[in-house]
Amino acid sequence: EMSYHFYYRDFWKVESTLLTVLLILRRLKREGVTLSAMLAPLRKYFASGEQNYAVNDPAAVVARIRAHYAASASVLREDDGLRAEFPNWWFSVRASNTEPLVRLNVEADSKEELVRRTKELSDLL
Repeated sequence: EMSYHFYYRDFWKVESTLLTVLLILRRLKREGVTLSAMLAPLRKYFASGEQNYAVNDPAAVVARIRAHYAASASVLREDDGLRAEFPNWWFSVRASNTEPLVRLNVEADSKEELVRRTKELSDLL
């Protein structure tokens, strides 16, 4: 979860970053490993991190990106902005709720694919 929102079914379906930290610390102590060792198996992909772009019309930008990728995406979701998935990469783009920005995240199987797709998307922004 890149934005650090974790929801727990058994915790009244409430978001709790503090509970997440406590659970991670408990696991680290129980297993006697470092945080980097625990996370190493999860680092399978290359991620852009959240990139912010100032745009005049966020809705138009998201619509343009949707139109560009709709036919080629294996999964296209619009739960919170736009998320498109492909065999070896995915992206999400959404308008910020608090600032006049569009937020972009890209993840890919390789560094080269990540760089290529991030540039491709930023050119559409």
